[in-house]
Amino acid sequence: SIIHLLKINVEQDNTYTIHNRLTKSWKKNEIYQMEMGIKERFKGIYPLTILIHAKEKEGLRDVQALKKIEKFARYLEDNIPEIAATKSICDYLKLMNRFIQGGEEKYYTLPDHPQQVNDYLYMYAQGEPGSFDSVIDWDYQESPLTAYVCETSKETVKRVYELAREYAKTHFNDDKVEAWVGGGTIGIARAFNVNISKWLFLTVLLSAGLCIIIIMLLLQSLTAGFFLILSELITLVIWLAVLYLLGIEINSNVTTSSAILMGVGVDAELYFLYRFREEFQISGDVFSALIKGFSLVREAVLL
Repeated sequence: SIIHLLKINVEQDNTYTIHNRLTKSWKKNEIYQMEMGIKERFKGIYPLTILIHAKEKEGLRDVQALKKIEKFARYLEDNIPEIAATKSICDYLKLMNRFIQGGEEKYYTLPDHPQQVNDYLYMYAQGEPGSFDSVIDWDYQESPLTAYVCETSKETVKRVYELAREYAKTHFNDDKVEAWVGGGTIGIARAFNVNISKWLFLTVLLSAGLCIIIIMLLLQSLTAGFFLILSELITLVIWLAVLYLLGIEINSNVTTSSAILMGVGVDAELYFLYRFREEFQISGDVFSALIKGFSLVREAVLL
């Protein structure tokens, strides 16, 4: 039904969307095969970047803030199966703590004393200029927490993104630190999917409206635009239903092609009306003019 069709999940797997989803051509693609090899080896290769922001300068020197970041990372790893690993400033501090304490695994923990945190951060900052900037800024106020996700399917992207935002909102954000979720491949994919859902409807609506206005001006008729666009709207619903039944993803390609469908379809009907008028003036026979108009116009559209 049309109501059921309107509830279709209009999103896409951003990894394979450029390939033919009907023939699954991406499976023979060398880039795809390489990516799958990397995925199999490392489990998670698509980052979700969460920016940790302290509301005061040097707020991320605070041990309690660092422990909150570590707890956030543990939540992501332990409760979301699609996340293979995380990386944050805490991992660097734990590595340095283990190194300073002689390399024993039991010391792979966050230091409890603020002076140790300051010393370790200072040691890292003494490396190549700018080499540590991607881990924490010079004001010790912003630092990324990165979660590595196994895939970019629409279900995984939505689930990981929403769970991370929910945890940030209910368990992390306070008067000292806050987490901004939405960067990296997963964040971009989620934003892209949200926009697909929005613009699939709007592009079709705007295209239809523009076609109606142009037809009104060309034919100088208030009803001709609605009459010609009606068949295109019905065709669009049927076309989306066929794609859905065939298991083809309703994605950004559909958003673009649906707008093109409006333009091409209406253009063909306008061409038919003018052609019919020309043939009728020549023969004076309605049926003959219809046959010639349909055959000539449809041939041009198909070819």
